[in-house]
Amino acid sequence: MNEPVTREDADTALAVLRVAARWALTPARWSDVGSTVAAMRTAVTVNDGQALRAGIRDLTFLGPARGPTVEVRVAAPGQLLDDFRELADALAELTEQGRSQPRADDARAPRSVSLPVTIYLRDESGHELVERAVDELVATAGFVITERNDPVSGSWFRRMRATLAGAARSPEGRALIEATTLRADLELIQRPDAEVAALWMANIAPLLATLQSMGDAVIYLGVVLIVKSDGKTFVYKLSTHQQRVLNDSPHLLTDPESILRGLGAPAGHELPLPHPGGLRP
Repeated sequence: MNEPVTREDADTALAVLRVAARWALTPARWSDVGSTVAAMRTAVTVNDGQALRAGIRDLTFLGPARGPTVEVRVAAPGQLLDDFRELADALAELTEQGRSQPRADDARAPRSVSLPVTIYLRDESGHELVERAVDELVATAGFVITERNDPVSGSWFRRMRATLAGAARSPEGRALIEATTLRADLELIQRPDAEVAALWMANIAPLLATLQSMGDAVIYLGVVLIVKSDGKTFVYKLSTHQQRVLNDSPHLLTDPESILRGLGAPAGHELPLPHPGGLRP
């Protein structure tokens, strides 16, 4: 029996679609996006949550990768934007239906003003590119890195903190909120963790691209975890329990081989992605 589409599935898919509508891709990549969106629409029609989550994973991975390319990138074709709107309407309907029946834990849904950020790289070379990509990624959800501890060399490890505050009121922050149709009150300095995770998942491709040529790595963004171990890369949306495990066991943040076992992965909130070697311009 198929797992039904959940409200979280619908919210995540909507966030990814809003970001994808602003991508500039090659025509061949847009063709792949169109096929993926069609599959997601079918998943919503038949209420297949597993298939929708697979579509979210595939669409996320089709995002533009950083780096020079001789191929021409263009905005989304008009017909594909129509397909986006049709899928978004169906997802919004599901989301509204979910809101008409509030979940028991809604009142306790985590909301973040700041989140811990750590970067561990087995090899120090290239850490500047990774750190810059992390800065750019956290900014997509209105956060800014406000604390940076001195890095630990040998391998390379750095603790930081991302804060949602003045950045949400900056011109760039307001533009982001408007562009993604997240019409939240700009005076509200807290943002639901699920929304933060969805935005970061939708914008994560450039960061994954910086890890392609690097060795093992662990990047912890409070609600999202990236682990590269033995040539394979996985991205996880972390449950509240998994966040507590990492906060209580910080040694795992420098141990790519053990961290997933320590979290009990695979888990219900995971979203594994293929190895980033499959990224195309």
